[in-house]
Amino acid sequence: MSKKIDLITKKFYLKMGNELSRHIEQAKKTGVLQLRDFKLTKVPPELFQIAKSIRNLDLSHNRLTIITSNLFTNMENLKTLNISNNKIESISGEIGRCVKLESLDMSHNLLKDIPNSVNQLKNLKKISINNNQLTRIPKELSQLTQLDFVDLSSNKIKEIEDYVENFYCIELNLNENKIKSISEKISACPRLKVIRLEKNCLQVSSLPVSILKDSQVSLINFDGNHFSKKDFENLDGYEKYMERYTATRRKFD
Repeated sequence: MSKKIDLITKKFYLKMGNELSRHIEQAKKTGVLQLRDFKLTKVPPELFQIAKSIRNLDLSHNRLTIITSNLFTNMENLKTLNISNNKIESISGEIGRCVKLESLDMSHNLLKDIPNSVNQLKNLKKISINNNQLTRIPKELSQLTQLDFVDLSSNKIKEIEDYVENFYCIELNLNENKIKSISEKISACPRLKVIRLEKNCLQVSSLPVSILKDSQVSLINFDGNHFSKKDFENLDGYEKYMERYTATRRKFD
């Protein structure tokens, strides 16, 4: 029985090796490398040989635990990186070299923080770090002025701190965290339109009046907290918020 299992295992890895070689060859021409669900435990060294050619890289749904500096060497043309659904605990600070990166998906991993060098990704438009182990909103994101969408849902974040005022994102998803407090400075976010706060630990008194009265936010999702829709409607500034909400709905009707 063991010989039969060994034979099956060898055939499986031979097939995966052939598939990997085929994908690498295609990527030389297309700049797109899809290695989703390849059962990888480390980044294939063959990838480093074509790094300059890669614009879109998908390493999702594998068994990676760490992303070392080797991955980012010569990856100056990378625009999309998907390393979601692995078991990644740390990412090399060399990711800051990928200055053309526009979309970064690190969701469904074991990250407790992200490298400081993420603040160098000045062209980043979308970042997903949902379903990880973060306890704070990454301050590094506040320096990314092109960032439109931030997904930090399903982490262990407990508060929205003052530095959020420097976030340039249009949508901030904080659903399914442990948030109990929100800084009033959130109203100063220059582009924030949508904030998702479902299934947190908020009291109605935790919502700053300024986010209703003085911000550009036109949609606040708050189901699953410790207050009702009626409590929300009784807040000072609710009418101003509804004016923005209604105006935004009309644009899409």
